[in-house]
Amino acid sequence: MRVATAREMREIDRRAMEEFHYPGLLLMEHAALALFRRIQERFTPKKVAIICGKGNNAGDGWALARLLKLSGATVMVFSPKVGVELPSDAEVNRRMACRLGLKEQPWSALLADPALLASCTILVDALLGTGFHGAVTGEMAAVINTINAAAPPVVAVDLPSGVEADTGRVRGPAVRAKLTVTFGLPKVGL
Repeated sequence: MRVATAREMREIDRRAMEEFHYPGLLLMEHAALALFRRIQERFTPKKVAIICGKGNNAGDGWALARLLKLSGATVMVFSPKVGVELPSDAEVNRRMACRLGLKEQPWSALLADPALLASCTILVDALLGTGFHGAVTGEMAAVINTINAAAPPVVAVDLPSGVEADTGRVRGPAVRAKLTVTFGLPKVGL
């Protein structure tokens, strides 16, 4: 089996976009479609909470939110703060999802009332991507602990947040996912 480091995946993505003119938005759309298909195969996505971070994994999460809403699911999206600045492609996906009527809630709402997750059929971890290393701390650590304490199954985008892509090392809280949908190639840390 071929696996990739975070650096190798960044290079693959860069080449796809620069040398083959494959837009980043299309990469996100394909990621969201893969997530959507795996979720449909394994679960019944009636009510889904997607917990986003500030990077491109958030863009995957927002694109997934749009697909789930269009399929008839009820979707809640949590972000660090409402309107937090995202990378350009991720921001486009957020805007498209919001045009469909999806509402963004801050992590603080989730931390104040973890019961918001109790009625969900699935949670989606779109917090951190392959660039993460170290220990998750502060508010994000509290969000991960809230996700892990919730009853619904968790689907991780690319790899569980808090797990280092290159080593699999976990130095602080990490999402305990029931299913991880990884993109391109599996990461060494998986």
